[in-house]
This record gives sequence, C-alpha cells and structure tokens, in this order.
Amino acid sequence: MDIMKVSMLLIFEISMKINYTNKILYCTTTTTTTTTTTTTTTTTTTTTTTTTTTDNNNNNNNNNGKKF
Repeated sequence: MDIMKVSMLLIFEISMKINYTNKILYCTTTTTTTTTTTTTTTTTTTTTTTTTTTDNNNNNNNNNGKKF
C-alpha cells in the first residue's frame, strides 16, 4: 500500500514538472511597438506695401521765397 502511494506521488510530481517545463519552453510573448510620427509645417508669408504721395503744392509753397 505504501509503495502505491509513493509511486503515485512520484508520478504526480514528475507530470507536474513536465507540465511546468513545457510552459516555460513554449511560452509565447507578444510585443507591441507603436511609433507615432508628427510632422508640422508652418508657412508664413508677409507682404508689405508702402505708398508715398507727395503734394506738389505743399512743396512749391515751402520753396517760395527761397533762393536757388
């Protein structure tokens, strides 16, 4: 009777070790890599227009009385 118990325990322990070893050997892991690329483009265009208007009457009046 004792031999039966011992043999059953040995068989049980061996099967547990085999299952544990198989889990370690055939363990699969999944690795997920996420790459995010952000591109920002900024375009700024500035146009400046300057208009100068000259009043000829003003210039003529300022020149009155001056000797050239």
